[in-house]
Amino acid sequence: MIARTTIVMLMVMSAGAMAQEKSAEPGERPRVSREEMNRLIDEYLSRKIEGRLDLTTQQYARVMPLVRKLQCDRRHYARRRFETLRELRCLLEKGGAIELKISAIVSELRTLDAEAPVTIQRDMEAIDAVLSPMQQAKYRVIEFEVERRIGELRRHARHPREPPKRRPLMRESRDAAERSPTPIPSQ
Repeated sequence: MIARTTIVMLMVMSAGAMAQEKSAEPGERPRVSREEMNRLIDEYLSRKIEGRLDLTTQQYARVMPLVRKLQCDRRHYARRRFETLRELRCLLEKGGAIELKISAIVSELRTLDAEAPVTIQRDMEAIDAVLSPMQQAKYRVIEFEVERRIGELRRHARHPREPPKRRPLMRESRDAAERSPTPIPSQ
């Protein structure tokens, strides 16, 4: 789960880096900054949490700062890892990479790879401490759905002429199944 979340956040960050605000050419959609994209994702996640977790006012006030911290920590590690890998790639492409410098960067990557899961796990445990087991399960499903939606939007951003392929979320599928008439089995 953590690795998948890290990958999704890397994708979102790279999309944000590629989509830095600049003047749009005629017929081209305006670009969104990384900060704006992160803000939109946070708002979307907040609305999903508020609408689906059945939180009390007190729980909501306690859990949202923890969710923001979790998202911030994920982005922080993803950004640091991305920047470190970019630096490593640049050194290797130049051809004159000094083994000592390469060794230091690889060591930094190992440190990041060790620190990130511990920090993310600590953040998740803090969130879980506020939520009931049912709310914890719903929260994880919400995170999964948000990650999937971000992936769909990224694919659409790469191929803007194709409409986003939007599979129904679990709740939408369940609602549709409840609305459809159920055939009565013959005996």
